[in-house]
Amino acid sequence: MDAFRTLSSVPQAGAIGSGTPVGPRATLTGEDTWTDVPFVQGVVLIGDAAGYNDPIIGQGLSLALRDVRIVSKLLTDDEDWSPERLRPYAEERRERLRRLRFTAALVASLAGEFGPEGADRRRRFGQRMREGRDPELKFAFAANPLGPDDVPAFAFEQSMREKVLQ
Repeated sequence: MDAFRTLSSVPQAGAIGSGTPVGPRATLTGEDTWTDVPFVQGVVLIGDAAGYNDPIIGQGLSLALRDVRIVSKLLTDDEDWSPERLRPYAEERRERLRRLRFTAALVASLAGEFGPEGADRRRRFGQRMREGRDPELKFAFAANPLGPDDVPAFAFEQSMREKVLQ
């Protein structure tokens, strides 16, 4: 509430900051959670049961449907349903979620930080995008609309994060 009282980037922030919280209320912590090996003999986890990312980029349903597609294909292509058969699913999912965790953290840093520093960072980034001098910047948030596997690997490296947030 204190942050809203002094916030100038949100319409009616003062009114929100002067409000009275009601409760009890539920909250969403938004943390990432996952398992690197989402299967054992006789059980395979998919979707949120296998792990999820910060929901800031809204990829939950896409992740679950991709899991279903991959696991279904692995199981229908072969009668071997052993954990070893599911290893490609775990490897692909691990990299997919790593890329989306990176993207979600970048979105949170750029779009979710309040105050003059956050606003200035967004303004500078927007200006650099409009100028178009760095063609790599267009890949910074491309994982969301294109899918994490259709974006070049450099978009998920620390150097991209530094470039976006500079």
